[in-house]
Amino acid sequence: MKELYSGVDYYGLGEIIKEYANFPKFLPLPVGIQHGWTSLIHTHDVRYDAAENWFWTRDLEIKYQIKFKGLNTRTVGSPFLYLLKNLRYVEPIEKQGSIVFPAHSSKLCRVEYDYEEYALMLDSLPDEYKPITVCMYHLDMDLKKEIPFLKRGFEIVNNGNSLCDNNFLKNFVANAHGKRYALSNQVTSALLFASAMGLTSFFYETQLAIEVDDPELKTLEYIENSREWEERVSQHFRFYGCNSQQQKQFALSELGQDFLLSPRDMNIILYRCLFSKYYFYKLIRRSLKNLVNFFVPINS
Repeated sequence: MKELYSGVDYYGLGEIIKEYANFPKFLPLPVGIQHGWTSLIHTHDVRYDAAENWFWTRDLEIKYQIKFKGLNTRTVGSPFLYLLKNLRYVEPIEKQGSIVFPAHSSKLCRVEYDYEEYALMLDSLPDEYKPITVCMYHLDMDLKKEIPFLKRGFEIVNNGNSLCDNNFLKNFVANAHGKRYALSNQVTSALLFASAMGLTSFFYETQLAIEVDDPELKTLEYIENSREWEERVSQHFRFYGCNSQQQKQFALSELGQDFLLSPRDMNIILYRCLFSKYYFYKLIRRSLKNLVNFFVPINS
């Protein structure tokens, strides 16, 4: 059955949590989940109709509690760290080359920059950073934006052909495994994830132009706060003078490593949430709607 709350079906997050907590995969998760790295609050991650809203860090949870009174929240850490536990991931001893995550568009914004220039910048890197693999977002591949990288002879991969691909983050791990470096020209969750896997990650930038459709993201306060946050966190991913161990500790902190639950504790919490009135009524309505659609032909 399709997930009830937006964000849970992004990148396979729901499946990761269910596998870790030994929760039935046929049931939608009874919680909302923060799906990306940010220190900013956004209504997209607010679900009053969920038993709980799960966040990566305590600092972000507090911000949501202050802004959205009465919201049920919990800090549990990032699903990506649970994925590494599910996979029993072990950092390889031998590493080679780099994986690059170019700034990508989404359904809420369009990112534009000189792809030819960025491909040239990457090609000009010292041999220490090669071979180079470029991980493209599926929406950008639909627009053939990988062509400048292909012309430079870079391998092109992606993590999935849909935002809701259940294997998205598993593919991320497979694509980043064995690489020494991760680079991006955008402050992105990919840098945190790569650092957590033991790669040294860099903010290797070029000038971006971002066109936003979401009115909430266009407010002056949001833009100013976003720029301040990006400037602050990008200091941990400087291309020169980066301490990889300090960077990894920063990444694990931003991913909420200190708040990870045991499989048993997460299982207990999810089953308690399962009997929440918010979840129960939403699940019943969804089930009845599916039942009606099954027995009543659409064209009747």
